[in-house]
Amino acid sequence: MNIFNWIKSNNIFLKPIPDLSNTYKGTPIATALPEMLIHLKLWGNNAHLLWKYHVLLGILATFFTVLSASLVGLIDNNFIKIFSIIAAISVSLLAAFNLGTKSNNVRAAWKKLNTAVVKFNVDLISKEEVIKAYEDGEALIGGVSYSSDLIETHEKNQLKNLSISNDDGKADQ
Repeated sequence: MNIFNWIKSNNIFLKPIPDLSNTYKGTPIATALPEMLIHLKLWGNNAHLLWKYHVLLGILATFFTVLSASLVGLIDNNFIKIFSIIAAISVSLLAAFNLGTKSNNVRAAWKKLNTAVVKFNVDLISKEEVIKAYEDGEALIGGVSYSSDLIETHEKNQLKNLSISNDDGKADQ
């Protein structure tokens, strides 16, 4: 077994939502409302993807911020500018699309629908209640939100705090 198969089979890359496709095969929900299982899988995949982007951008923002701050005067200013730009773009994307909140909302919607599916499978709720849970989940997820106010505030703070010295001792503008 190669290392990649082992990592995948042992779920080393943590997923915020498990794939329950095989778990619900042959259950009442698979017969009565199979489209709900499609939505569960889709929402699970979306939550995982948003979670990965959120973590990746957070790591990039932190790494390049620390790198640019710690190497001032030790390397060429052009590299520091590039590192600062990568950090600023990462933070801006995190803030603009609010990936953490969106990921949490998708996960909450998945949990709501999954709970309804489990209850339906043991005859605790009706089809209508499962459909209501789906509608509530869709409302939780919402659309794509974009917040330019957070970006503008962050960019102003970055410009105010960014003071990189040139070789002649003057601050870069």
